[in-house]
Amino acid sequence: MAQLPKQLLPASDERGLATTRPDTMATDALAAWDALLAAAADCDLTLPARAHGWSGIQVLLPFGDWPENRTLTNILDDARSGVTGTVDQADDVRRVHAAHSDVSPQAAIDAVRRSRDALSNWIKEGGPEGEGLLPTRSLLGTLPVLTLAHATAFQIAVSARDLQSCGANPHDELTDTGLLALVDTTGALASRQQATASLTVRTPTAFLGTGSDGVGWRTADLSALSEPLGPGIIATAGVVIDIASGRASVPSLYSSGQITVTDLTGLLALAPIIEGVPGIPAGAALARAAKVMNGITGMLGGLFGKR
Repeated sequence: MAQLPKQLLPASDERGLATTRPDTMATDALAAWDALLAAAADCDLTLPARAHGWSGIQVLLPFGDWPENRTLTNILDDARSGVTGTVDQADDVRRVHAAHSDVSPQAAIDAVRRSRDALSNWIKEGGPEGEGLLPTRSLLGTLPVLTLAHATAFQIAVSARDLQSCGANPHDELTDTGLLALVDTTGALASRQQATASLTVRTPTAFLGTGSDGVGWRTADLSALSEPLGPGIIATAGVVIDIASGRASVPSLYSSGQITVTDLTGLLALAPIIEGVPGIPAGAALARAAKVMNGITGMLGGLFGKR
C-alpha cells in the first residue's frame, strides 16, 4: 500500500477543495466560464479550432445550455434526489453537435452564457455551502456537486487553448485554474476507486498535490516545499493541460525536456487506477506520462502503439 506524504493525508470526511475552500472553488469555476466567454468574443468562431476537426462554434457547443445537454439543473436534480453513478458525457456532446452544429457564433456564445449564469445564480443563492458536498452523477462516477462544477474548469481551459487557433488570446490564469481542477479530480477519482495514492504537479509558478487514503482526499498547495513529494509531473501548466487532453505528444515533450517525473514507480502504480475510466482527463495525463517514462526506461518498445 502506498505511503501518503503527511501534507496530503486527508481526514476521513475530507473531499478535496470542496471541503477546504468551497468559496474560492466556486468563484474560480465561475471565473473560468467568464474566461471562456472572453476567449470566444476575441476570435472568429467560424475558423478551425485546434483539435477534432471542429470549428470554434463546435468547441463551444458542449458548454451550452441546450435541451440535449446535461446542465447544472440536471446535476442538482440528481444530487437532491440521491441519484449517483456514471453518465455518458460523450453521448451528450454527440447529440448537442447533431442538433446545433449549424447555429451562429452568437447563438453558441449565448448558450454558454446561459450555463455561466446558472452557475452564478447557484453561487449567489448559497449553493456551494448548502449543496456543494452532495454526491451526484458524472462521467467519472459519483462526485460532490462542487467538485464536478470545478472540474469543468479543466475542460474550459482545454477549449480556450483550442480556440487560440481561431484567434483567441492566451489566458494564463484560466490554464492555472484548469490545472488545479485536474489535480483535485485525480484525488477524487483515486478516492472513488478506494485507492491509497498521491500525485503532485510542479510548474514554474505552482506546486500542487493531491492524496487519497481510499476514503477521503486532500488537494493542497505545496509551494512552500522545495523538494519532490512522491509521484509527480514537472512541466508548465499548459503542457500538463495539453497532455491531459491528448493535444500533445508525450515522447517529444519528454525528449525535449518539457516534462519530467518524480518517483516513477509510484506514478506507474497510480496510472492503472484511472486509466480505465472513459473520458477522464486526469487518466489520460497519468497514463501517458507513466507510459512514456516506462517506455524510456525500458526502451520505448510497443507501449505507444497501444494508444
